[in-house]
Amino acid sequence: MHECTFCAKPYDEARGGFTIFSRDGTAKHFCSRKCLRHVIMKRKARKLKWTDKKK
Repeated sequence: MHECTFCAKPYDEARGGFTIFSRDGTAKHFCSRKCLRHVIMKRKARKLKWTDKKK
């Protein structure tokens, strides 16, 4: 089980999701394309009501 980097929702890798590797070699896991698009648009997860990241 991986946890989404953006919304902190656990998801099963076999059922889908995306893994993006940055240039420094770190992996970012996303549960859906919705979360991936929010990261590309540089939105803050803590400002959205549907995410579990409230830090």
